[in-house]
Amino acid sequence: MYYFKGGILMGKRKLKSFICMLLCICMLIPQSGLAWGAQSGNRLKPDTEDLEIHVGEVFGSGGGVSSKDRSNLKLDEVWKDVTGKGVNVAVIDGGANLNDPAIKSKIKGVYNAKTGSTKRSDISSDSHGTSCAKILVGVAPKVNLYIIQAGKDGYIYSDQVEKGLAYAKSKKCRVISMSFGGDSYSQWEYNVINNLYTAPVNSGLVCASGGNSGKREYHYAASYDNTLSVGAAKYDSGKKQYVVIPKGTYNDKMDVVAPGGTTSAAAPFAAGVAALLFQAKPSMTAKECRDIINATAKDLGAKGYDSHYGHGLIQPLEALRKVKGYGITLKQTKAVIQRGKSVTIKIKSIRPKSDRVKSYVSSNKSVAGVNSKGKVTGKKKGKAKITVTTKKGSKAVFQVTVK
Repeated sequence: MYYFKGGILMGKRKLKSFICMLLCICMLIPQSGLAWGAQSGNRLKPDTEDLEIHVGEVFGSGGGVSSKDRSNLKLDEVWKDVTGKGVNVAVIDGGANLNDPAIKSKIKGVYNAKTGSTKRSDISSDSHGTSCAKILVGVAPKVNLYIIQAGKDGYIYSDQVEKGLAYAKSKKCRVISMSFGGDSYSQWEYNVINNLYTAPVNSGLVCASGGNSGKREYHYAASYDNTLSVGAAKYDSGKKQYVVIPKGTYNDKMDVVAPGGTTSAAAPFAAGVAALLFQAKPSMTAKECRDIINATAKDLGAKGYDSHYGHGLIQPLEALRKVKGYGITLKQTKAVIQRGKSVTIKIKSIRPKSDRVKSYVSSNKSVAGVNSKGKVTGKKKGKAKITVTTKKGSKAVFQVTVK
């Protein structure tokens, strides 16, 4: 996680004035007394705690997603339909190890925002950026990855972020992962991101880390209205659910939480999910993608929306089903039968056509039982609900009343 040093974010004109003021100060104090200002743009400081731990457990080609998260969020089921193939995504950070086996074959382009270079030799081998990229491709293994360097030696610079976002737009990146930020609102940054978010064609969704301060405060770029603000949650084996990290920043701009020891890890996870959805429906806008991610999140914490979990834990499979219109429709949704008599549940349609019914389950087996073919038999007076579930997770309910 990166933080703005000093919490200052400003446009180019104000920035130039500010640098001039610093130069004047330099003439009054020893050089050793000036902490920063040699480069234009705001400097951001990293917090990489737990990020390497999160990507330590790898699978397959070396992607950065733990087997527990992979299983809990049903990524294997998602990958049967989409892998992020053909979707351009960008990671803006301090660089990356371009030879890391987990990302090497995915990289389609690089950009050094300070120099304007697109040569791989001009990209620093940054561990934070490498980890973020590994997590993203761990979720969406077939994406076209663009590495954008907007700083060096553990610092990100605001003016370079602006150039990096412009480069991402020029490459038609549908998703941009940014694991850094600060507590100051910047109109120019908002405008740059909004140009991506509202573009009439190939609009882009910025997935930004929500912050690791443990305080109620806004954290930008995550807290802008045109980004997906991502908090972090870790699986608690005792509670058997994901629990938001204690040091997570919280506010009323939080969208969702995703697996991660810090929000630096959670943001690229969410970015990977967004890439999967864009493959499923390339015509979808960035706003539509964000809305679907929020609408399908699993509610955690306080009931309904809350400032710690936002809309809840990101759900890749549920989001995919909504994008693709997955579902099951019954010809009849209820019936009345006598004890000892039977009725068979009939399917009207399943979307997609390749999907199949996986199970029929009765809510009250003493009232009505159901076999693997959907035949419901009345046992005693009462009511029961028969839940029909497909292999892809779509569900429909058949209500039976036994007289």
